Amino acid sequence: EAQALARERDCEAEAAQIARGVLQAEQRAAQSRREQLAVEIRSQVSKTEALEDEHRALEGRARGLQHELSRATYNVGQRDQEVKVKNSELHEVRQSIATCIQEEMDAVNAELKEQCGRVQRVEGSVRLSRDLGQKVQALRNMVRESTGALNQLCGVLEQERAQRERCSQGLRQQRVRTE
Repeated sequence: EAQALARERDCEAEAAQIARGVLQAEQRAAQSRREQLAVEIRSQVSKTEALEDEHRALEGRARGLQHELSRATYNVGQRDQEVKVKNSELHEVRQSIATCIQEEMDAVNAELKEQCGRVQRVEGSVRLSRDLGQKVQALRNMVRESTGALNQLCGVLEQERAQRERCSQGLRQQRVRTE
């Protein structure tokens, strides 16, 4: 019976030894697993911090872009207002020029009609008084004066046309600049 007890004791000691080995193996595995989890946690924390940094940087960039967009929108609004003002001024200038040109054309036309009337009167007088040399000479002088006046009017009209062309050209250039 002592031998059976000794064997039982040896078996129990051996079982305890095996259990101790299994426990130590499990403890080592648990320790290894804890270390792996700690490494994974540190890695995740590092990734999270990197993502937070990147998120902050993106938010800063978004704020910068929003600010830049606001500035660009403001500038576009200002330029749009400037274009409206320039278009209004251009419209006023066009109306003023058109009025001036029309008034000058009316004056030239009236003067031309007056000169034409004079020429017609001179021609009628020349037909009626061919036999009178002095009257003819006087009428010729009148015709010369009328011709000179017509030439002057033609010159003035040509100058007005040139001025009108310059004005039109200036308006086109102004329109191109404003666009």
